[in-house]
Amino acid sequence: MVASANIYLTPPSVLTAQVWGAVRLEAIDLWTEAFPGVPCWLILSGDQILPKIEDLNRIATSKTTLRCYDVKQYYTNVPLQDLHDKLGDVAEMVFARGTATLTGGNADPNNGYETYLIIHSKSSGKKHEWRRLTPAQAAGAKFSKATKAISITQALRMAHIIIFNTYFWLGNVVMLQTIGIPMGANPSNSPAFADLYLYAYEYAFALQLWATTAGKDILCRCFAVVARFQDDIFVGEAPYFQRAIDGQVYWSAESPTTSAVQDPAHPFKGCYPCQFIQINPEQRSEKKNGFSVTHQDIRIYRTITGNDKAVKFHTAMYDKKEKLKATGRIFVYYPAVPQVQVWHC
Repeated sequence: MVASANIYLTPPSVLTAQVWGAVRLEAIDLWTEAFPGVPCWLILSGDQILPKIEDLNRIATSKTTLRCYDVKQYYTNVPLQDLHDKLGDVAEMVFARGTATLTGGNADPNNGYETYLIIHSKSSGKKHEWRRLTPAQAAGAKFSKATKAISITQALRMAHIIIFNTYFWLGNVVMLQTIGIPMGANPSNSPAFADLYLYAYEYAFALQLWATTAGKDILCRCFAVVARFQDDIFVGEAPYFQRAIDGQVYWSAESPTTSAVQDPAHPFKGCYPCQFIQINPEQRSEKKNGFSVTHQDIRIYRTITGNDKAVKFHTAMYDKKEKLKATGRIFVYYPAVPQVQVWHC
C-alpha cells in the first residue's frame, strides 16, 4: 500500500463512533424541538440527573413516588436486525431535520445537493455540523483525515458493517455474534447504538401521545420526569410508567389494566420492545421521612418538612462501600497492606 492523503487508516469503528455519537446528540436536540416542555428521557452521564430533580421539585406533591428500572442484560439481548432498523429510523429523522435547518424548512429540496454530517477529528476541538453538498464536493480533497463529510447512506452502511460483523475469539474458534452487541469492545456500539435503540422507541411513544390534546396533556403531566442512562431508568413524576412499559400492549390513564388490542378504553401503545428485552423495577427502600432510590451512583431521596408538609427531593453520592459493610465485609486498603502477592496465570 502506498501512503497518501486519500488513504484513511483509522479503523472504521472509530469513525463510526464519531458519526453515531453526533447523531445521538442531534437526536436529543430533535426531541427537545419536537416535544417542548418535555425534557428528553435520554441522558449521557449520571450527573445529568440533577436538572431532572430540579424539574421534579417544581411539580412534586405528597403523592409523588420514585422508582428505578433496569433493562436486564440489555447489551446481550439487543436483536441486531431491529437495532439496524431503529438506527435507520433515527438517522432519517435527524438528517431530515438537518436538511430542513439548512434549507429554511424544505425537508426535500431535491436540487442535486445532499445533506452531509461534517465530522471533525477530536483533536481539532470542532463540533460536528451540517452542510449541503453535491456528492462530488463531499468526495473532494477538502475532506481528508481531520474532516469527513458523511451522508445518511454512508452512516447506515457503517452501522450495518459494525452490527453484522462482530467477531470474537474463544479458544481456537472465531465466532460471529448474531444477537446482542459487545459491551465496551467496540467504540461505536457502547453506548451510542444502545442509547439510540431505546431512544427510537421512546420517541415513537412520545410522538403518539403528542398527536392528540389528551395525549399531550398525559405526556406533559404524567411522564414529566423520566431519565434513562444507557440501561438504567429513573422515574420521578410518571404514575403511568409501569403500565406503559411494554410496547406489545395498549393502555390508558383511566384504566389500570392493559389490553393486547387497541380499543377506546386502551388507546395508547406501550413504549419498549419487551418481546426482546426485559425491564424490571428495582427495589425501593422506604425511610421515615419518605423513600429513596439509587440511579447510577446518585442517591435520590425525599424529605417532608415543616407544618405545611413541604415535599422536596435531594441528591447525594451513593457509597457502595456502605452497603457492603452492612453485610459484614471488611475493607483493607492498599497502603495498609504490608505485602501484595501477584499471581501469574
